[in-house]
Amino acid sequence: MCSKKAKTVRPFFLLLMLVGCRSQPSTIAVIPRDTAVIWVAERVGAKAAAQRSGYQIYWNASSHDDDIEKQITLVEQVVRSGVQGLVLTPNHRLALMTSVRRAIEQGIPVVIVGSPLSIPPGGKLIYIVNDEEQVGYMAAMRVGKILNGRGTVAVVGIDLNISGMPDRFRSFQENLSTRFPNISMTYRPEDFVTSAQAQQAVEEILDEHPRLDIIVALNATSVRGAYYALWRRHALKKIKIVGCDQDLLGALRLGEVDSIIFENTYEMGYQAVTSIDALRRGESVSPFTKLSPIMVTNENIDQPSISRLLPTPHPEPK
Repeated sequence: MCSKKAKTVRPFFLLLMLVGCRSQPSTIAVIPRDTAVIWVAERVGAKAAAQRSGYQIYWNASSHDDDIEKQITLVEQVVRSGVQGLVLTPNHRLALMTSVRRAIEQGIPVVIVGSPLSIPPGGKLIYIVNDEEQVGYMAAMRVGKILNGRGTVAVVGIDLNISGMPDRFRSFQENLSTRFPNISMTYRPEDFVTSAQAQQAVEEILDEHPRLDIIVALNATSVRGAYYALWRRHALKKIKIVGCDQDLLGALRLGEVDSIIFENTYEMGYQAVTSIDALRRGESVSPFTKLSPIMVTNENIDQPSISRLLPTPHPEPK
């Protein structure tokens, strides 16, 4: 009989009780890269699909996307617990491969969302990923429109540890140089663990390029770093931010951030759980799916088509 005190135990022990208790539905574990704003919509999408197919969702993650050991530990724990499926957004392109292979060997369907690993899809391994080339294209087109084809842009947040990020940057670089040859670009290839590190890098760029027009931030950490740096220098109205991965929604509404390219994480979560259910029923599932990102500005952020990608209110920088 299931204990009524389950709510008071640690998350992993709660997971064990959920999996082991026959009166509870089968459990699918969802482990995003971290607990950032971008993955809140994934959780909502996963729960929506789970309710339709009769599963329980166990959702857990590290509070920081660089905590590789914590994510590995979470994956190993849910694999040992006997979950019916795993939805994972790896926070490192290499470190999680062994854990993913172990889950598959134990017969657990695994859906990788966000960015792919180097393991080919097929069998019990499915990819539902963001179209990184489209992100780069959309960012380049936005920059070209803002600058009317002429100006200077800096790119930050090129995290080479995240699979797909090099594709995002390469697409931006190629589209910008091909379509807008009169826009000059500088960039920093570092990956920033904290927004403070990103802020420092942006401030160094501002010192080196005093006539900068736009900062393109390729991930949420660098978006915040760019915002802090420009806010500190009272330059939010002078230099625009084109960001990637949903965050700083209040600043976006105020026009302090020009635009943010959202990953469709709601649909990732929904399709991932739906795919696991189909696999367990013996149905065929597409092994690889790319989802288109969405350009969001203060003009369209409140449209119904975007509302399900928005999280609960999130604290903004002060």
